[in-house]
Amino acid sequence: MAASGLVGALLALLAGCGALSPRTDDARPGPPGQRAVITVPGDAPTIQRAVDAAVPGDLVLVGPGLYRESVVVTTPRIVVRGADRNRVVIDGEGERATGVTVTAPEVAVENLTVRGHRARGVAFRGTPERPLAGYRVSYLTAHDNGEHGLSARHARRGTVEHALFAGFSGAGVHIEHCHACRTVVRESVVSTGGEPVVLVAADGVAVESAATPEAAPVDLGLTGQPVLPGDPSAAPRPAVTAPMLSDGAPA
Repeated sequence: MAASGLVGALLALLAGCGALSPRTDDARPGPPGQRAVITVPGDAPTIQRAVDAAVPGDLVLVGPGLYRESVVVTTPRIVVRGADRNRVVIDGEGERATGVTVTAPEVAVENLTVRGHRARGVAFRGTPERPLAGYRVSYLTAHDNGEHGLSARHARRGTVEHALFAGFSGAGVHIEHCHACRTVVRESVVSTGGEPVVLVAADGVAVESAATPEAAPVDLGLTGQPVLPGDPSAAPRPAVTAPMLSDGAPA
């Protein structure tokens, strides 16, 4: 009886600590060890909660809505994807500095809009000791984000494609402090701001098919906000693949 009572007390203690029950704050569906699709707001109320729950290989799929947050991604090899480019909006309300900050390698941000941040729409950040290796931005609209639409520092092997950058004071795409960056900017539109692409202590960046609004008019829609097609029906690609130049050679 004494042993039975001790076991019962131990089980009760473990259950109280959450060891025998699912974590109530874990937004990740499915069993461990398998890739998961974490939906926002279905599985998690915010994008930040979803990316915090993600593990490498997961897809964070964000439903249409206005998300008043500043997202920080620290998990490698995940995809943050909007279900509708024009209706998934990360809004800084003129208060938050950066819409999405990525500090992990091989992360993709795609098919959504980032607007109204004081400094940057999307930022990829490595360090001199540990450069961020691999990033991708696809079908992104970044407008009215202060200094830069997209900023990459100590980050290599990037792909920026099918993007619109507008309403910035510095650069649409600002890349700094990387040698042999192996980065490609392609099929993107840069308008109403400073310089389209700026390199600071950086080399090995190829700019392909970047257009101005005169060459590729931007539909501002009924609200005066940029409206460009996304690709919500396509299956998500892996977080990062090696960037390729138009002639098929690795960048």
